[in-house]
Amino acid sequence: MQSQNHVAALESFREVRKREPRNLVALLGESAALGEIGHLKEALKVLDDALILSPNNVTVFYNQGILNMQLGRFRAAESCFSSAIAINPEWADLFWSRGTAYDELAEWDKAISDYNDRAKTRLSMQDYDGAMADIEEALRLDPVHPKASGIKKEIEELSETSSRGRR
Repeated sequence: MQSQNHVAALESFREVRKREPRNLVALLGESAALGEIGHLKEALKVLDDALILSPNNVTVFYNQGILNMQLGRFRAAESCFSSAIAINPEWADLFWSRGTAYDELAEWDKAISDYNDRAKTRLSMQDYDGAMADIEEALRLDPVHPKASGIKKEIEELSETSSRGRR
């Protein structure tokens, strides 16, 4: 049933694009629908068209990265996530995604750095559980990594202080 919904959505987005070829929302929707029905390479081609219309669109780069990850193209995914980070370094999930690509490429120092960056961003939002999950991922790759260990200690201290303040 869900696949039928994605096919119907795909047809709708394509109809919109026939009338409005420069409609970015329709391009993003078409790409998403294609991805959901397993047409990953075609979805990437649609996102290439979206980049022509909106060359600094973080969402387009992020979606390209996700599709490349699904295709096992980890270097291409890393490049897409890096482009997105250059545009919006405040989007914490970009660091996680690029870190995962680095992890797949066996570039563990870079992966750890990205997991650390995501943890610091989440820590700044007082998301202690999320920050701890990110640091645990970094420490999975290197259990004694000094920077990750330091961030973990900081998270623990801030989390404890926050807990005391709520009592």
